[in-house]
Amino acid sequence: MIKVFKFLSIVILCCSFQLCTAQNEWDNLPWIVIGDSTDLNENPNAILTGWIKIKGTEEPVSRASISLELFKYFDYTNQFGEYYLEMPKGKYRLLVRHVGMKAQYHRVNILSNGVLDIELEPGSTILDEIVISSRPIDSNIKGSLSGITKLSIQEVKTLPTLMGEVDILKSLQLMPGVSSVGEGSSGFNVRGGRTDQNLVLLNDVPIFNTSHALGFISAFNQDVVNDFSLYKGNVPANFGGRASSVLEVTTRRGDFEKWKYQGGVGPISSRFTAEGPIKTGKTSLLLAGRTSYSNWVLKTVRDPNVKKSLLSFYDAFTSLNHRFSANSTADVTYYTSKDFFQFSNQFGYTWDNSIVNAKWRSFSNRKASPVTSFSYGHFKNTLFDPSGVEASQLSNTLNYFQFKETVNYAPDEKQNIVIGIESVAYIPKPELQTGYKGNPNIPSKKADKNNGIEFSVFANDDYQVSENFSFSAGLRYSHYIHVGAD
Repeated sequence: MIKVFKFLSIVILCCSFQLCTAQNEWDNLPWIVIGDSTDLNENPNAILTGWIKIKGTEEPVSRASISLELFKYFDYTNQFGEYYLEMPKGKYRLLVRHVGMKAQYHRVNILSNGVLDIELEPGSTILDEIVISSRPIDSNIKGSLSGITKLSIQEVKTLPTLMGEVDILKSLQLMPGVSSVGEGSSGFNVRGGRTDQNLVLLNDVPIFNTSHALGFISAFNQDVVNDFSLYKGNVPANFGGRASSVLEVTTRRGDFEKWKYQGGVGPISSRFTAEGPIKTGKTSLLLAGRTSYSNWVLKTVRDPNVKKSLLSFYDAFTSLNHRFSANSTADVTYYTSKDFFQFSNQFGYTWDNSIVNAKWRSFSNRKASPVTSFSYGHFKNTLFDPSGVEASQLSNTLNYFQFKETVNYAPDEKQNIVIGIESVAYIPKPELQTGYKGNPNIPSKKADKNNGIEFSVFANDDYQVSENFSFSAGLRYSHYIHVGAD
């Protein structure tokens, strides 16, 4: 009994010390007014939402705790760094914590529904001597999703680069189970699968041309990528259409508070990014572009055919983000790229890839979060023979439209359910052969192609039964409709 009494005394003393420390942190802090005092809503409660992100990088912080009055009202941020709190209107002490970050203390006066974004700074804690390992010995079996690799762009930037260009696809080849297609290629094989068996998504939209400069440079601009996930084992049911793996790349939002500019100049390409608020705290814009001037590299090669070759590319990205209310946001993104390669006067290729995505996300309550997405994609590749009386070109074009509705439902911290529907319409243009640069010796020919519609319904459930047991179960049904003559 004496030992139990001593233990309880120490716990109570530690808790009292933490409360006193927190109380001192709140002293003399200014009050942050949230909402509008003229709001005539008779509801006595108010909803406080926002994003928690890392200061300087704008990277969202998941699983950060945010509480009012020492956990009287509290929540944890989701994978996007979003939180949701509902409480009676009034004055509160607010505390935000996350492992490895400095705690944030604020005093807030909540008048009505509002938004409060918080930036956390990395912090350090002085500890006694400990043994640090790179990863827990059982980390590969703890999670219900096996074979998933997730990295942020900050982690990728620490890896060696080719001529100053950070390459997401090259970094994946350092992971177990992922191998390169060959030298000078950004394609990758996952556990024996072929390159065309990998589904590559940019903001949930399929993208077909994933590299520039014959595979030496990734098609994803390092200044706009937020993070990416590679599913090479258990692929969740909300992804479908490929047999080998899924690479999900997400971009970041522009800054909502002030305008920022960054760029870089390299031996073969340059890039520039501008971001900032159109309306402070409500609407942000991000603009990024990258272009190449790599022909000089080919001129240094002794081979005469390589000296006469041409190689160029560019890509551009635009993101418009808006907050309609405290619990409703919308994102519109546009990406386009073009590659050109000509080997001497023998043959050449061009690739064009463009996608547009409009996404609306609702955060009406802590448990359910619906996401609606509309997308359009365009892909065109051309093979041409530039010389001789038979100079010609052969073009293939694919347009595709996608609709996806997903609902994330988390009844508690142990379970996460994802349900939704997805529909994709593939509308290819006829394959077209014409004379190169109007060569009259080659008559125009075309071969019609059929359209297709793919419809899918899916459901996935991740549940943690106990500390040592969890499971992930999913079901996806897909139906493909062939449109046109057989």
